[in-house]
Amino acid sequence: MPFTELGGSPRESFSESSGSNAERKFLIPWNNRIAFCQGLVSFATAYPHIPQARVVSIDVQPFSDDLIPFGTIVSPELSTNNYLGQPCLVTVKYGPDYTHKTWPTDFPKPKIRGGTELRFQIRGSAKFLLVPTAACKWEDDEEAAVPEDVNSALLIPLRSIQLQWDFVDDPPINRLDGLQGQVNSDVFLGAPAEALLFESYEISETFRSAPLNPHTNRCTINLTQRRILTGEIVEEEPEFVGWNHDYREEPSGWAKLLLSDDKPRYKTTAFSGMFL
Repeated sequence: MPFTELGGSPRESFSESSGSNAERKFLIPWNNRIAFCQGLVSFATAYPHIPQARVVSIDVQPFSDDLIPFGTIVSPELSTNNYLGQPCLVTVKYGPDYTHKTWPTDFPKPKIRGGTELRFQIRGSAKFLLVPTAACKWEDDEEAAVPEDVNSALLIPLRSIQLQWDFVDDPPINRLDGLQGQVNSDVFLGAPAEALLFESYEISETFRSAPLNPHTNRCTINLTQRRILTGEIVEEEPEFVGWNHDYREEPSGWAKLLLSDDKPRYKTTAFSGMFL
């Protein structure tokens, strides 16, 4: 397919706020514009000089003399089968490819469906859990009574995790419905079993820069982590409890709470296949 890349193209920028970006400008025959653009936005196609940048937008407009930098030689081939006997100008912008996003070692990335992207946001918080004073004792005198007005609350660390799953053409709605209100039975995102609660999800329509297949979806998953350390921090494999445990008075300590049907409050299920 004939094309000419204009003088002064490409232009590149590198920023702490927006990552690696680039812009290229081409002249092509008007009637070839769809095929040319479709080839540019193939998911595997990256910016040639920066593999971690991909096409994020394409602008196509009819040719006019003021769009062509002085000294650019326009090939006669570009005037074949075109709009009003002139080529068209294609401006391609590249931005960060989030499939290359780094994930912390302590927060390993789940397996995801091919052609999709996954990003995350984490926000830490905490809440107090009131422990009965009957389950407490004084260090220097175990026989001394602990008054009821003593502050016996424990600070429980929480972590809100939002996972943004982009370019999902066929969202697994039934699977997400089945996960809502459940906790993980396997280690997921570095969290031990029963530490992550699937609270909610949202699905919204989004678009990709492919001219023949622009419509797609974004799934936003909201998890909350409740991981309570019950062993010593110095241990190589410290013990944790999660959403199905609470602190009881007698015998004192953390224990799993069962409902009247002998089942825990939150059903456990594997989260590892959530994005497949």
